[in-house]
Amino acid sequence: MLLRLRKKALSGDSRALDRLILLAQAYNDEELVPSTSLSNDDADLLQIYEARVLSGAATAFHSPKNIEESVENLRRPRRSKSN
Repeated sequence: MLLRLRKKALSGDSRALDRLILLAQAYNDEELVPSTSLSNDDADLLQIYEARVLSGAATAFHSPKNIEESVENLRRPRRSKSN
């Protein structure tokens, strides 16, 4: 029954989705804990995204070569900004 309900919900049946969510809320007694660890690849992607957003380039087109250069620049050790 649950598998059929899940299949209907995933195919776009909003009634099935509502019922599936209600069942999950009623019978899922696990407490949700946010993940605090990132893989190195995820951390690299987030750094690239942050740099692109802050530079205003998030909407601009970048060639694969430019993206590879960005990744290499982010992997280099950063110099501290101490004066």
